Amino acid sequence: MNYFQIVSRFFGFLFLPLLLVLPVQAFENDAVPAYYRVFDVGSTGSLKIRAQAMAGGTIIGEYALAAGPIEILKIENGWGNVVAGDGNGWVNMAHLIEIPVPMVGQTSLPEGLLCSGTEPFWGFQLGSAEIVLSRMGEDDQTYSIIEADLFEGRTGPDGFVQAAGTSGMLFAIISARQCSDGMSDRAYGWWVNLLETSLNDTSAVNGCCSLSM
Repeated sequence: MNYFQIVSRFFGFLFLPLLLVLPVQAFENDAVPAYYRVFDVGSTGSLKIRAQAMAGGTIIGEYALAAGPIEILKIENGWGNVVAGDGNGWVNMAHLIEIPVPMVGQTSLPEGLLCSGTEPFWGFQLGSAEIVLSRMGEDDQTYSIIEADLFEGRTGPDGFVQAAGTSGMLFAIISARQCSDGMSDRAYGWWVNLLETSLNDTSAVNGCCSLSM
């Protein structure tokens, strides 16, 4: 049995209780992000992002016609909550149409999902076949995805990704649950627990994720 097989089996047993609990908590407390594009705002119009969920709310940004995919975190009274600047805003759902987005492996996790955390600062982008991990002051590390799937016996978008690189392995558990980066007023729709392991060291961090246009 090689190193990667040993590590995969060990951490599979170590984190099994955590994997079985976290998705339930997410579904009880949080909405599942969905993806839309702008339509029906006129050929030169735009969809305004407002600070309050009302037609007269303060404008804090805008989306151009056909912009997307726009990540909607939750919907209240016909208004969709989005990430905007260092916080969140609201858009009128009457001008949005839901669209499909490519998913990673057998999961319901969108390709291109950007995840990051603070103290220490790190980030990665979830591609269709690889994860590129960045850490402050270090060279980027590329990991090839060897498995990406949903949790057995459960429905919904929560999933896990296992990837291998030249120096070790990554295990990411990504759940649809509200998340804060601790540095801004921004709320995200995805939460990630990330485990990075090598022959000499193991590190575990958590953070938030979103899909940018």
